[in-house]
Amino acid sequence: MPMASGEKQFPPRRVPNATRRPREYLTASEVDSMVAAARKLGRHGERDAALILIAFRHGLRVSELVALRCVNGHEF
Repeated sequence: MPMASGEKQFPPRRVPNATRRPREYLTASEVDSMVAAARKLGRHGERDAALILIAFRHGLRVSELVALRCVNGHEF
């Protein structure tokens, strides 16, 4: 849509997250459903289910989860 000269165009107002969705986290039953689904898919289902559980129980972000290496679990 063309603008008149000198008229500023602003981006749309941001809608608060609480308006779009009531919560910012998964419930335990939702995580259980994801784990069950992951176990059924592909040859790496058990690995994927374990990664979902680790991320949920330890509050990891995706970047932190994919940065994990086997040696990380053995450091005390």
